[in-house]
Amino acid sequence: MTTWTIFASEALRVYGPGTTAGDLLGFLPEILLPEDPRPAKEQLADRYSHGGGYSPFGRDQWTLDLDTLVLKFPGDPAMKPVAGLRLPLSKETVLLYPHQMAAIVQGNRHDRNRNFDVVRLD
Repeated sequence: MTTWTIFASEALRVYGPGTTAGDLLGFLPEILLPEDPRPAKEQLADRYSHGGGYSPFGRDQWTLDLDTLVLKFPGDPAMKPVAGLRLPLSKETVLLYPHQMAAIVQGNRHDRNRNFDVVRLD
């Protein structure tokens, strides 16, 4: 079973009252499965190929504050996550942001040198 964490206050701020987990996640609970040992990029390439698959962009331009989880691209407003999913078998965390943006963060929570990719999931 996929267990997503919804950051309710940020989801409410961005999308307004009445927004449901289904509104935020769409088909992602069927695409990204914690019990699948493959990395998120392979799961997305396999189960989300018609939606664009896995196509990171803006490498080395994004910043991600690992304490606040704020994602930032130069010249754009900072974004807070609206939902997140831990993939324990691949040791990744998928964070969903407004505008269908997602950060896929590799490594354990306490590793301060974690790598991440940003993809658009629309």
